[in-house]
Amino acid sequence: MELKSSPQSSIANNFSQKEKAAIFFVAGGMMQIDGQRDPRELILMARVNIKLGINDEIMQLSSELPKEEMLLIIKNMTYEKRMFVVQYISTLMGIDGDTNIKEIKLLAYIAEEC
Repeated sequence: MELKSSPQSSIANNFSQKEKAAIFFVAGGMMQIDGQRDPRELILMARVNIKLGINDEIMQLSSELPKEEMLLIIKNMTYEKRMFVVQYISTLMGIDGDTNIKEIKLLAYIAEEC
């Protein structure tokens, strides 16, 4: 799930603040859609948040922007960035060992529509 970056930049610098907010938004949606919060999901999300530089300000932004804008932000990402998002949320989907239809539908929507 690595996003290539140049020696001069880190993965966090590859995404804008709004892109990070959109990633946090869809990851949170994937984590909560099945009605359960598995500790492995929380650990993965915390690790990715740190790696991407998602802080309280970005988390707040993700709660303020409309859902439609979040999805549009993902849709407008480069292919490489969108694939990072798809890989990330698919990992979140399967990390608890229990995949349900709601999770599959959300992943398909993000992968196909965005």
